[in-house]
Amino acid sequence: MASVSMYTDLLEAALAEVIPGGRPTSFHQALAEVVRRRKLLASSGWHEVGRPSVSVALADEVAYDVALIRLARCVDVDCDPGSFGRPQGERQKVERTLASGGVVLG
Repeated sequence: MASVSMYTDLLEAALAEVIPGGRPTSFHQALAEVVRRRKLLASSGWHEVGRPSVSVALADEVAYDVALIRLARCVDVDCDPGSFGRPQGERQKVERTLASGGVVLG
């Protein structure tokens, strides 16, 4: 199946680079990475004067989604990077699924 967006292509490539085996080393490492990436994402403010460029903000988004997918896979939540054609909606869906399973993201 072809990717539905350039974002999913970037996300799948990043996942292939980061986790060729598919799973993070541990749940705690995966959770810590999501929390760290989430803070970076929340503070990116790429549209404000003097803030990082759009490409840096995009890299932050991809890195967060990679970390989120790794965490989801760590707790056996089905998470397909191809579903991130509209990243914000899919991101929220995965976050809600994790939260309903008792995983607190911060």
